[in-house]
Amino acid sequence: GEGDAGITLEQILALKERFDSADQDGGGSLDMQEFMDAFGSIINKDGSMTQEQIARLFMQIDANSDGGIDWNEFSTYMLMESQSSGTVKTHQVANFFLPDPLGKKADPDWFHRESADCMLIDSVGGQYLTASKDGTMRLWTASSMQLAKTIVTGQSWILAICWLTRSARLVVSTADRKIRFYDVHTWEQVVEVQLQSPAFCVCSWTYGEAELLAMGNEKGEVTVIDISKGLKEVRPTGKEKKQKKRPDYWNDSVTKVVHDGFIEQMEMVEDLGGLVTCGADSAIVIFEYPLQSDPNHKDKIIPRRILKHARGHQKGVKCFQWVQSHKLIVSGGLERQVVIWNPYTCKPVVSLDGHQSGIAQVQVNAEFEQVISLSTDGVVKVWDLRNNECLQSLSEGENLREKGARNTSMVYDAARHRLITCGLCPHKWTINPQILTSTTDVTHRSPVVAALYNKNFGHVVTVAEDSEVTIWKPTTGNQVFNFVDQDRDAETFLSAAAFDDNGRRLLTGDHHGRVRVWNFSNGACIKTLVKPTDAYRRQEITGLTMYQYEETRFFAASSWDRKISVWVDDSNDSGTVDPFLQIGGNDDDILTIAFTYPKILATGASDGCINMFDIESGARRLSMACTKPPSTGNTPRQTGSTTAELSNMQYVEKVIFLEQRNKTVVSVGGDGHIRFWEGVWMEQSPPSLQSSMLMSRLAVVVPSGHWPEFGLVETDSDDANKVLVTCDEGGYIKVWDISGYDWQAPSASQVRATAFWRAHSLTISAVNLIPAPADNPERGVLLLTASADKRVLLWSADGVLVGQFGQASPWDVENPSTWAAGHSSDILSDVLQGLFSVMSDAKAGEDGDDEEERDILRELDDRLRKKPSSSVQFKVSPMKQLPAELPSRKGKKGRDYEVDLLTGDRVYKNAPPKKNAVGEERQRPPMSQYLKHFAKKLDPDNVVGGTRDEKDANAREVRVGTPNAKGQ
Repeated sequence: GEGDAGITLEQILALKERFDSADQDGGGSLDMQEFMDAFGSIINKDGSMTQEQIARLFMQIDANSDGGIDWNEFSTYMLMESQSSGTVKTHQVANFFLPDPLGKKADPDWFHRESADCMLIDSVGGQYLTASKDGTMRLWTASSMQLAKTIVTGQSWILAICWLTRSARLVVSTADRKIRFYDVHTWEQVVEVQLQSPAFCVCSWTYGEAELLAMGNEKGEVTVIDISKGLKEVRPTGKEKKQKKRPDYWNDSVTKVVHDGFIEQMEMVEDLGGLVTCGADSAIVIFEYPLQSDPNHKDKIIPRRILKHARGHQKGVKCFQWVQSHKLIVSGGLERQVVIWNPYTCKPVVSLDGHQSGIAQVQVNAEFEQVISLSTDGVVKVWDLRNNECLQSLSEGENLREKGARNTSMVYDAARHRLITCGLCPHKWTINPQILTSTTDVTHRSPVVAALYNKNFGHVVTVAEDSEVTIWKPTTGNQVFNFVDQDRDAETFLSAAAFDDNGRRLLTGDHHGRVRVWNFSNGACIKTLVKPTDAYRRQEITGLTMYQYEETRFFAASSWDRKISVWVDDSNDSGTVDPFLQIGGNDDDILTIAFTYPKILATGASDGCINMFDIESGARRLSMACTKPPSTGNTPRQTGSTTAELSNMQYVEKVIFLEQRNKTVVSVGGDGHIRFWEGVWMEQSPPSLQSSMLMSRLAVVVPSGHWPEFGLVETDSDDANKVLVTCDEGGYIKVWDISGYDWQAPSASQVRATAFWRAHSLTISAVNLIPAPADNPERGVLLLTASADKRVLLWSADGVLVGQFGQASPWDVENPSTWAAGHSSDILSDVLQGLFSVMSDAKAGEDGDDEEERDILRELDDRLRKKPSSSVQFKVSPMKQLPAELPSRKGKKGRDYEVDLLTGDRVYKNAPPKKNAVGEERQRPPMSQYLKHFAKKLDPDNVVGGTRDEKDANAREVRVGTPNAKGQ
C-alpha cells in the first residue's frame, strides 16, 4: 500500500531542487548555515530542537566528515532513513541449520587420511581441534574453517582427547596404550606416559585446588588422577616391558571398577554431584567424588545412581549429555534411539526414534532447547526437547560423499551459533538467520568485538563478530539503531572497530583484511579499504586508528602480516580503496596500535616489543622490549621468575598514550604487569632522559594483582588521565587511581588500585570510559565493558552494575535505584582499608623505601588471592594457588644447571645468561608461568628431562616429548 512505498521519486526531485537552491556558493555541498536555511523549517518547524541536536543531525548526514553535505550524502541518508522506518516481513523457516556454502571449496590436502572421531572447541584461540585414526590432530580456524596446523602424534589411532584448562594442556589418548600431554600454546608434546590399558575416554575437572584427570578403559575401570601432584620418580631398569603389570607413575591416583566392559564416555556433572559414566553394559552410572569404595569389593565403588531400565538401553550406551536447563540426561547407544532420562528417578522419560543406525554422539543446544544426535551412518538429527519432535535431518553433503567421507564426530559451538560435523574434514552448519532473534539475556548473538562511547553524539556503539552494529543510549540502555553488513558472507567475521578522529564515522576490520568505513547513524557503507594479500594469508585486522598529518587525513590498520597498512582519507573516494603505504618493521604479530600527535604511531606485538614509527617516513624510530623482570614488586604469576621465564609472557596486548601525563605510554600484556614508558616522543623531555643518552626508558612497572592464571588484555583511561582500568582474560576488572602519577618523578606508589571485580564470565574484548556529565561531576566515570560472552555491560567505577545493554527494562543512569545491582561487586575495598594505613605509615617513616612498598604490594597480592572473587551476575570459582617451589638438588654432582622441559636447553645456575637467550625465548609463543610448574610437578627431579646418558633414553617409559631438545 501507500504506507509501505517509502520515499517517492517526486519527493526526491523536490528535495534535490531545494538542495540546489540552497547551495549559494555553487560548491556542490551545504555547510551548516546553508543546511539550516534550506531545511530548518522542515526539521525544526516547532522549534523544539536545540542547536546541539541540529549539529548532531548535520554530523550524521555528513558521512565523510568534511564539514559539508553533498547531494550523495543527503540522498543516501534520506533513503536509509526511509528504509529503516519500514516494516520487515518475516517468512516461515524451513530449515534450522543451513549448510556452509563454501564447504565445497575445502582443499583435499587438508583432509585427514582416516575419519576423525574426536573434536573439541578451542574457545581461547578461536579454533576447532579434530583428532583422527591416522594419528594426527588438526587445528582449523573458526572464522574461515581453514587448516591452521597439523600435529602428528604417531601411527596409532587417537582414541580420546580433553583439555586441562587450568594447566593449559591437551590430553591425548592413543591405541598404543599411551597418554600424551601437549602444551596448548606451542602444541609440542611435554610428557608421555605408558598405560597398562588404553584409555578409551578421558575427562578433566577441578576439585578445590586440585586438577583431576579421569580415564576409562576396556575393563570397566575408572582411574582418577590428581594431575597437580605430578609423576613419581620411576627409574627405568629395562625390565618393565617384560612385566605384566606396569608401574604406577602417578603420585596420586585411584582405580576402581565401574562397568562390566568398555567405558565409552565420562563427564563430571556438578549439578548431579559426581562423575557420570556410560559403558557397554547398557548402564549409565553416577558416582560421587571422592570415590566411595565398596566395603565388600575394594576394587569397586558404591554408585550414587544407576540409570538402567527395561524401557531404556538394552545394548551398550555410547554417549550422553547433561541438559542443565531441563535437568535431564540424554543418551544414545546401539538401539538407534535417543533416550531421555530423569536422573533423579533413574527412569527414562521418552525415546526419540528416527535414526537408521546406532547413535555415536549427542550434543545439546541449550539456547533453543534442542538435542542434536549423530548416528554411525553419518546422519545428524535435530530434536526439539519441548515437543520431542525431529526438526531437521542433516547429511554430510554431496561434496563429502563423493570423497568417501561421512560424519563421525560433531560439536555445537554455542558462541557462534553453529554446528560443526567432521568426517575427514570439518563441515559447518549455521543457524538460519531468520531464526536468530534478539534476546534479553545477551546483547548480541555473537561475541562482541568492540564497545565504543561517542562523545559527539552521546551514544554507545557496540560491534559484534557477525558484523551487527547497534547504537544505544547509555543514559537508559535503550537501542537507537541497528544494522548489519549486507555484503558480508558467512566466512567473514569482524575482529576490530574504532571511530575516526572526529567520531563521525565507524571503522570495522575483519578476518579477511578489509576495513569498512560506515556512517553508523544510518548504516551506510562509505567505502571499503583493502590491502594486498599476505603470502601466508595472515589477513586479520588487529587494530584500527585514524590521524591527520599536515592537511591530509589517514586511516591506519595493523594486521597479522606484521605490517601497518595506511590509506589516504579522500572525501571523493568510494567503493574500494587501495593502501597508500604499508609500514614494516615489526618482528612478530601486531596485537595493538595507537597514535599520538604530531606523528608517532605505536604498535605492541606478541614478542613483547613496543615499536614507534614516524608516519611521515614510515621508519621505525624506536623499539622498547618488555623482556626484563620488573624492578618493583613480584610478578603475580610467580615470584622470582627468571628473564627467560618472564619473556614467555611478554606479549603486549594493549598500548595507550596518556595525553595529560606528557604522553606517557602505558602497556599491558600476558605477564600481568602494567608498564609506564617515557621517551623522546613526549612533549617535554623527562628528567631521567635529559641526563642520559637514552631514547626511552621503562619508568614504572606495577604488578596488576589480577588472578595469576589470567593475562591482561585491555586497558583504558579517562580524558583527564586520572583513572586507569585494566581487564584480563578471566573477565576481571581493576580500577586504578593515577591522579597522583608524576611523569617527572614516577613511582609505583603513585598508581593505586581502588576496585576489583569480575564483570564477565569470559575474556573481556573491550573497555571504554564514559565521562561524568558537566552538570554532575560527582557521579564519576562509568565503565563500558564487552566480552566474548556476547554481553555489553555498564558499571560504576566502584563496581556497581548499572545494567546490560539489551535488557528488557531501561535504567536511569542518574538514579541508582534503577540500576541492576544495589551494591558493589568490588572485592578489593575491604582489603585495602587495612593496608592503606600501613602504606601511609611506611611513606611517612622512610620516604622512598621501595623495598617496604614492595612488601606491602606483596601482602596485598597474597591477601587478594586468599579471598574468592564474587559477582552479582556470574558464578566465580575461587582462585587456585600456585604450586610451592620444589627443593633443589644441589647435592647431585655435575648438576649445576636445570633443564628447560619445553626446549631441552640447559640453564646454568652460576653462569650469566647468553646474550641471545632472550632472543631465542621470544620465538616461543606466550605461555602461562603456571605451565612451567605443571611440567615440574609431573617430573620434579628431571628424571625425564633429557640429562641422562643417551643409552638410557630408549628404556624410558616416561619421557618428555620435545623434538628440539638438546642431548636427546
